[in-house]
Amino acid sequence: MTTATVTMIGSKALDEKEKMLILFGEGATSTLRDYSVIQELPQGAEINLKEGDEIYFDDQNYTIQRVGRLANQQVNHLGHMSVVFQAEPEEDTLLNAIYVTPYILPKIKKGTQIRYTSKG
Repeated sequence: MTTATVTMIGSKALDEKEKMLILFGEGATSTLRDYSVIQELPQGAEINLKEGDEIYFDDQNYTIQRVGRLANQQVNHLGHMSVVFQAEPEEDTLLNAIYVTPYILPKIKKGTQIRYTSKG
């Protein structure tokens, strides 16, 4: 399990219509920060998510249905990943995304703990 902490929420990061959170590490540019949830990951953290694993936003639990081809690589190098709260589309799948259930945006705030939990 790896735990990250939300350090900032961009002014345009939370949109009920979008059903997606864009996570970035502390190195995100100012433009990206407006649309992102900034997370601080532990130094040297190695995240390797797969289908069936879970992600928690504080006590709100989500099950990973699909992991985009680049999601693990980008979260480990940039702290970047999109978390999508809807079914994966037939076309135009985001390569840097994880698709989760339930399809409800979590309640988050500065200080929210994001736990990436592997089922093994």
